[in-house]
Amino acid sequence: MKKLIVSCDDLGISEEVNLGIYDCLEKGVATSSSIIANGRFYEHALNNVINQTTNKFYGLHLNLTEGKALNKKSINALSDENNRFKISAKKYFLLNFFKLNKTFKSIVYDEFKSQVKKVLKNGIKLSHFDSHEHIHHSPWIFKIITDLGKE
Repeated sequence: MKKLIVSCDDLGISEEVNLGIYDCLEKGVATSSSIIANGRFYEHALNNVINQTTNKFYGLHLNLTEGKALNKKSINALSDENNRFKISAKKYFLLNFFKLNKTFKSIVYDEFKSQVKKVLKNGIKLSHFDSHEHIHHSPWIFKIITDLGKE
């Protein structure tokens, strides 16, 4: 038997997106969703989608490009002085062509780990990881994500 998984990402990014995802999950149009741990409407997503649907398949939409970082180590490396991410998805891709130091990779790992810890702390059982703006297409980021998945 083949199974089709339809997942909605960006849960937690806005109230409108959250309500649209809620409708998709309730009507059976989607089978899962992935939440942005640092989304401005994360709490709204918890209260109005995750806690209100019977869906149990939620992933983490790992994010390094929009909103505020969750880990203080991200300041200056990944985010500006206001803790807002400062590197675009295109720039993360371009970093594939440069030798990255271990410290930078470690900061990315720590930021992702903070995002994982936040959703787990809120009782969300993760079924998968994906990423905002497809940053996981960068091999070095993909490796960090697979290492996190093994943990």
